Amino acid sequence: MKQRLIQLVGRLKPGERIDIAWSDLQQIPPYEHNGAVFDPVPQILGNIIGASYEFRAWDVVDKQQTTFERLRKPLGGSLRASVTPDCEHLFRKRLDGFYEFLNTREPATTADNVL
Repeated sequence: MKQRLIQLVGRLKPGERIDIAWSDLQQIPPYEHNGAVFDPVPQILGNIIGASYEFRAWDVVDKQQTTFERLRKPLGGSLRASVTPDCEHLFRKRLDGFYEFLNTREPATTADNVL
């Protein structure tokens, strides 16, 4: 199941989304690494090259699903679309849902043109 979902999400073209039912995600057991728990979503995104700059996911509670999205354009600068649980402490989650690296001299780029 995990490999199939990684392939489904990884094949998204820029601007595309896919909804995956929580019942499918629950088939992927969480694991711990470096003191952080990797649930199914970070496991999927963590297996896609460049995911932190191009892919993000969010829960749709009323439909019991998670939406995965590939941005129209990759992020640059200190912004990330997703981060792994063991690195979350290095980032601040912004109101727009993107993550900004805490220790950088590089200005954050705008996320306006990537959605």
